[in-house]
This record gives sequence, C-alpha cells and structure tokens, in this order.
Amino acid sequence: MKTLKRTLAMTLAVIMLMCLLPLTATASPIVPGQETTYLAGAQVFTAPNGDGYTPYNLRWEINEYGDEHMHVDGQAVTIVNMPIDGTQYGFEVLKFRNGAYIGRQFLFSTIYEDGNAKSAHLYYEDSGEYVFIARSVLLQQDAYFGTGATTIVEYYGQWAKSPTKIVGDGGATTPTNPTTPPTSGTLSLPVGRMVTTISGGMSNSFAIKDDGSLWGWGTSVGDGTANQYDTPKKIMDGVSAVSAGHIHTMAVKTDGTLWAWGSNENGQLGNGTTTMSRSPVKIMDGVSAVSAGYDHTLILKTDGSVWACGSNVQGQIGNGSTAYISNPVTTPVRITDNVAAVSAGAFYSMILKKDGSVWTWGSGNDGRLGYANNTEQTTPKKVMDGAVAVYAGGMFGAAIKTDGSLWTWGANQFGQLGDGKGGPEQTRATPAKVMDGVSSAALSTFGEGYMMILKTDGSLWACGANGNGEYGNGTTTYNRAGTPVKVQDGVAAVTVGMRHTMGLYADGSLWVWGAGAGGRIGNGSNSDQNKPAFAMNGVKLPGGGTAANPLDSAADWAKAGITAAIGKGFVPADIQGSYTNVITRAEFCRLAVRWLEVRLDKNIDAIVAEHGIPERMSRTFSDTTNTDILAAYRLGVTGGELAPTDAAPGRFNPSGQFNREQAATMILNTVKVAGMDVSNTSSAGFNDIGTASSWAVNAINYVRNAGIMSGTGTADNPLFSPQRAYTRQESIVTFNNIG
Repeated sequence: MKTLKRTLAMTLAVIMLMCLLPLTATASPIVPGQETTYLAGAQVFTAPNGDGYTPYNLRWEINEYGDEHMHVDGQAVTIVNMPIDGTQYGFEVLKFRNGAYIGRQFLFSTIYEDGNAKSAHLYYEDSGEYVFIARSVLLQQDAYFGTGATTIVEYYGQWAKSPTKIVGDGGATTPTNPTTPPTSGTLSLPVGRMVTTISGGMSNSFAIKDDGSLWGWGTSVGDGTANQYDTPKKIMDGVSAVSAGHIHTMAVKTDGTLWAWGSNENGQLGNGTTTMSRSPVKIMDGVSAVSAGYDHTLILKTDGSVWACGSNVQGQIGNGSTAYISNPVTTPVRITDNVAAVSAGAFYSMILKKDGSVWTWGSGNDGRLGYANNTEQTTPKKVMDGAVAVYAGGMFGAAIKTDGSLWTWGANQFGQLGDGKGGPEQTRATPAKVMDGVSSAALSTFGEGYMMILKTDGSLWACGANGNGEYGNGTTTYNRAGTPVKVQDGVAAVTVGMRHTMGLYADGSLWVWGAGAGGRIGNGSNSDQNKPAFAMNGVKLPGGGTAANPLDSAADWAKAGITAAIGKGFVPADIQGSYTNVITRAEFCRLAVRWLEVRLDKNIDAIVAEHGIPERMSRTFSDTTNTDILAAYRLGVTGGELAPTDAAPGRFNPSGQFNREQAATMILNTVKVAGMDVSNTSSAGFNDIGTASSWAVNAINYVRNAGIMSGTGTADNPLFSPQRAYTRQESIVTFNNIG
C-alpha cells in the first residue's frame, strides 16, 4: 500500500510538472528504480537561453570496477569530485566518448536531509546552456556519492522550466557569479604582510579556505591524476600555507608537517627521490613556511633554520657547492639559522633574517642577487638591512623595508623593476627604491617578468609584462619603461603565477586574471582574462603580522613581552603574527619545546633523551606525527586529548583551541622539565577556582604564585577564568614571564 501511494504521488507530480513544459519537449516516462546502484530511464533537458527544451537520455551506473559514470546520449561522464555534505555546491565531471577524453562540464546539487535519508536534486550546466537532470534520488543514511558504494533507494522525476544557475566554484557562498570584484572593505594591511593562503604556479593555482581546506585548479593539482580542472577542486584539509613552483607544489599543514607533489626530476620535492608524485607526500615535520622556486625548494622550520632541496646547477641550494643536475639534492639540507622568511626564485634563493637583513645566493645573472656583480654565489651573502619582507622572482628580486618602501633589483627588460628605466638588455645589480606605502609585492618567477604591488591602502599597482592581461585593467599594454600604474582598489592580498595574477579581497572572494591556458583562472574557461574573473569565495585572508616586524596585530600591553620573547629566540616564526588569535594545541606545544631548547641550551632530542619517560618513548597519536608534539608528550608536558596506550594510539587534536587552565597546566609541566621549583601550589585566592577542572587547580595556583600568569578579575573580585580561550600573545608573554 505504501509503495502504491508513493507511486501514485510521484506519477501525479510528474503529470503536473510536465504541464509546465513547452509543447516542443517530449518527456519519456520515468520508472521508479529499485534498490540498486544502477539507474536508467531519466532524461536531461538543455534550455539554450531559456528557450525550448531538447531531451537527452541519461543513464547513471557503477561498473564492475567501482567506477561511477553518467551517460548522456552515449557520452560517458566520469565523476571527479562529488561531495555529499552541505546545502549547495558544485562538482566537476570529465566527459569521455568511446574511451577518449572530450572535455569537462559541471554538475550542481542541493542536498536536503529528511530523517535518515538525503535527497539530491542534480543540475547540469554545459557551455552557457542550462542542462538539468530531471530526477531526484533518495539515498540511504550515510551514503556517499563518488565512492562506488552508493545505494540508491529510489528515484523519481522532478521537472523545472527555468532552473537556477548555481556557481560551481568549490563551495562559493554567493549564489550567482559576480562580475566585478569589491572595491572596498575592512582591510588590515601591515607593511610586509606574508601572503601564504593563495599561490600560482606555471599552469595551476591554489587557495586555502577559512576551514583550512586547500583547493587547486589547472594542471598537476595534487589529486592523484593528470587531469586538468577549470574550476577549484578540493585537495586536502588542515593546510596553513601553500607555495606553487614551476611544476611542483609545497604545502604546510597546521600541525607543522610539510607535503609536496608534482615534478621531481631535480629532487625539488625533497622526499629522497627524483620520482614525480601526483599526490601529496609527506616530507618533514616542524615546518613553519616554504617557498617553491623554479626547480628547487626552500623550507623554513619552526626553530628558524632554513633547509633546501632540488637543483643546485647554479648554487641555489646554498651549501657551498654546485651539485649539477645529474646529482640533485633530493633530501633537504640545512643551510643557515635565525631566519624569518624564505623566497625561492629562478636558480637563486633569498631569505630574510630575524634581524631584518636580506641574504641571497645562486645564479648572479642579470643582477638578480642584488650584489654589484653578476657572479654565482654558492653560500648566503648579505644584500641589505632593515627589511620586513623579501620576494625572489624569475630574474629579479625585491624587498620591503620597515618604513614601507619597496626596493627592487635585477633584470628589467619588461620594466618589471618599476623604476622607469626598463627596456631590452636593461638590468640593475643593486637595490633601488621604487615607491612608498607598500604592504606586499608579488614577482613572476617564470615567463615574462612582471610585478604586482599592493599598497597599505588596498590599492593594487602593476609594472612589467602584460601580454596576457596580467595587470587586470582591461588592457594587454606593457608598461615597459614606466613606473607602476594603479589597476584596482580594495585588494587584501595578491600573488602571481605563470602570466596570471590572483587577487584576494576583504570579503574572502578570490579573483584571477591573465593567461587562461590550462584552466589556471578557475572560472571554467581556458581563455585569457584581462579583467578579474571570479574563482571562489571563502578564501582565508593572510595573517595580520609579518615575519620580521610581527607587532602590528599585537595589543599594546603585549608588545614588550613579545619583543623580548622573540629576542630570546623561542617564538616559532609561524606564531609571530595574528597575535589575538586563540593559540592552537600544536602551537602551544611548539612554543613550549622552543622555550625548553633555549632555556636548557640543548636541542629537543637531547632533552627527551635525558628526561623522557621510557614507556612513552615509542607511543604516538593517531592524528599527528609532529615531532614537537611527540617530544612534549614524551616529556610529560602534555597528555593529549586521549593518551596513547600499548594497545592503541591516542588523539591529540593539533588544531584544537587552548584555554587558560590548559595553559597553566602545561606551563607547570614545562618548568618541571626545566628543573625549576614548582612546590608553591598554595591557594592564590581566585574566587572562581571552584570552576576549574580538578587536575588544573595546583597548576593555576603555581603560575599565579610564581608571577607567570595573572588573573582576569579585579582586586575586589580576583578571578582566573579557567575555561576562557588563551591567545598567541598571552601564551608568548607567559613563557617570557618564566624567564
């Protein structure tokens, strides 16, 4: 009876909805399916410009290999990315005919949850025409499309006369495709802001969303295939920084692990081989920043040390030798210490030290090293002082000083130096000032030279090559011999790739322009765009601080303590900035480990060997392999959310937020390792101590009695607020208070 009612209801709905169709459309009946993974009998209609309908036969199936396919009039369409969660999103499909790839299209879905089931209403868009699948499917609870394990309970027809176009941008929050970027917004642009959440390569682009997910488009995006994606595709979660090189990409995760994929013929991935990888492979732990150059990579660890791998054909590794292409450096080697930022260019390297000095090494051609000669340099050599940011381009370099002035040097044949003296064979071997009021810059590392300059007022300026519309001002006219020209307003961050530019705005929207070949624009087209084209929403804005001048985002009360702590050398570079952010569990562990190294004047491995608890030495967590976290656990500084046992690994939750009672407890455990007296745990007189967890009471009393952490209340009502979130600036000042 229930089945009969459902069939009658669906039949009536189909009849009623079919009345809305124009007479030119012939609708085949849709037969309710059975509990199977194979569908047949539905129809797809195209509606060019909303006029008329042309029917196409649709078949959905999972073959014997578990591959899911959709067939439209004999054209097999392979699903590439098909998420199930959320209410409105897009995903991409690749089309094949007779086994040959013939193009790509986009499928959009709205998910509705109803009890134990989810229904997916699917739409199909093709080359500006609206194409929609005239059906809905009812899925079993917790079923997932795209895995080969979906079970369809039933399906039935649902027709629409004027389907709504949905932007397929990998999770856009804007329901329609905007045509122009915003020109204003709330911007925070300190001088020397580090741009790590967007990056462009030779033929691809990447962006990190607010939730830490990394998305890529173009070619070699790291999804395990050689496919080209014309719109953003999700690659991995938990990412804090990304850097796209010539044909390889590096990503730093929030737990400090470094991952790499792409070309590896020169060992630039750093995994000990010269074999390419289409999927991310883990390289090392304890990393705070990375820069992927033409065919080598620079890695900045949380202890301020710089490591390099890849081609050393012109000394760009910096280890004092030139191991030529037949003998590349396939495993990262340590180059120098006390570094705040790194930038890898074409056959040369650049670093910014914590004291604000700029150093370069590698190829000296065209004056790209910034010295008064063009000779090759195989070890770091100082260029200038007083900088807060560095940028290594293809054959030219740049730095921003503490006063916001931009300085450039190197090749200038396209006018990329912005000094008004560009032209064929033009170079400058030493830094010269270009303009003031600069927040950040982006230099092309491959292709024709050009530079994008972001000023502190959010205005974007350009100089150099513009043959593919790299400026984004609607022209392809070079500013070869001129000074930078203003092209936009309201920009929050900028980066460049191979003849394409990526602009991030205060509302989190990402726009791309320039060369479109290979899908690098991300708007579904392979055509050049000389004006900004919308790519996606929800992209994470760069942090408010800078590597060499990190106090811009700190509260006034915290600045002196932060400055002192950085001077002592125990604040990891990736925590130097965004000081009002709540500190994560992983960040607090790294801070504790660095403090111990400075306090005891030993590296953490030696400290663990002396103080480690034997039964903990071999135990690990299921959700992290970060060496600092494991060291903190083995030293008894942290127990994790779920401690590992002999029977099973535990759970640490590296990105989890930290509160005041957790901070007090880990401080107590850390000073124990340092051999300090922790006996004074008598009552500190907090009126809310009863709200603290029992395991935290002694620690709270200790840190107050020792003058390490203060309370949050008044003299008349002393409080500790045990569960209140703890920020980066509070954590750094706390460690500095220990001494």
